[in-house]
Amino acid sequence: MPKIQTTLRLLWPLFSLMVLAACQPSPAEVQTTVNAQVALAVAATQSALPTATAYATATTQPTQIPQPSATSFPEQPALATATEYPTATMYPTNTPEPTNTPAPILPTAPPAAGAGTAGSSGVGSAPASPLQTQMALLDQMTLLHNLLIEFQGSVGILTSQDSTDCNRLIQIYDTIKAMPQMDVSGADAIVQQAYAAYRSAIDHFTKPETTPGDIVTLCKTQPENLKNIPDMQINAIALYVGQSNNLMEVAWQSIGGR
Repeated sequence: MPKIQTTLRLLWPLFSLMVLAACQPSPAEVQTTVNAQVALAVAATQSALPTATAYATATTQPTQIPQPSATSFPEQPALATATEYPTATMYPTNTPEPTNTPAPILPTAPPAAGAGTAGSSGVGSAPASPLQTQMALLDQMTLLHNLLIEFQGSVGILTSQDSTDCNRLIQIYDTIKAMPQMDVSGADAIVQQAYAAYRSAIDHFTKPETTPGDIVTLCKTQPENLKNIPDMQINAIALYVGQSNNLMEVAWQSIGGR
């Protein structure tokens, strides 16, 4: 009896192992169990995640307000028809200036006995009025002006052969030298000043040893040498004669000279 118990004690662990081995699940059952456990774990994880917040509904864009139609420009009025310029009026043809006629040479004969100077009516006659004196002086100054201009122009062409009339230059010089004195004591101040300028112009032109006198002397003695006078000297002579005229120009105009 003791041997049977001892034998059972020895076989009991082996028997337990065999029972345990018989109770072990198959590999397929293990795989199924694992899959089920995994599925449960995944489901639990998903349920733990927060629910995704839905995006806000897109706001509808407002309807575009149509742009106002462009206002058309008002119709431009038609331009006025250009007015034609009047036809240009032709200028009148210039009338040629008359050729200067040499001033007449007044006679230089000495006055008759008893005759007075210019500006008076002579012995036994009534004295000239202020107006008569002014007009007589104006005539003399106009003559002097014309003679000086003519002399000056003739001097300007002295170097042109056979172009200068020496006789005319001598005649002008002698006429200016012999122009009469006048009594202007009864005239107004303007006439008296004009007379003083008149005498100054005569004295300046006929002064001894001046260029006009030299030209006249050369005309009388060596006219053939006029063309040899240097241009600079001719210009100086013309300038001197012009100065004689300028001495009385303003005064001459003050009593009516042009």
